[in-house]
Amino acid sequence: MAAKIGTTPAVLFGGCMTLLVVTVTFFKTRNLIPSTLKDIHSPEATEPVS
Repeated sequence: MAAKIGTTPAVLFGGCMTLLVVTVTFFKTRNLIPSTLKDIHSPEATEPVS
């Protein structure tokens, strides 16, 4: 792709697409993970599940 449109536009396009994917993934999965460090490091989070 870089050969067709040039190096700089290809890098900018790739960077924008990466940010788009990360943003969409964040908003779709933010309820699946604890949102604070307190939630992550609570004693309940470190106990093994039986």
